[in-house]
Amino acid sequence: MAEKKITKVNGTPKATKAERKESVKGKRIAAVIFWLLGIVCEALAICVLNKYLYVTDQLLWLVIFLVADAILVIIGSQFWKKANDVDPASKSNKVKFFF
Repeated sequence: MAEKKITKVNGTPKATKAERKESVKGKRIAAVIFWLLGIVCEALAICVLNKYLYVTDQLLWLVIFLVADAILVIIGSQFWKKANDVDPASKSNKVKFFF
């Protein structure tokens, strides 16, 4: 039987480039999902503000949607930041490098 060779750095196993890319993919997808949910909250806030969406207490719902928007966007940014710490974008992939 062939054993898998594990490279260790400071006593912990070092992940290969392919393993890092797999672990980062989920973080980037989660970041995009959180950003899209933030955009939805922002659109709902605009609808409440312009009275396209009727609610009984307009100011309360406006604040709720804007706070939820801020929380979701910050969480998405943290996911993207963690993904860049694990596997930084290279200049050859211009879209990922831009974000």
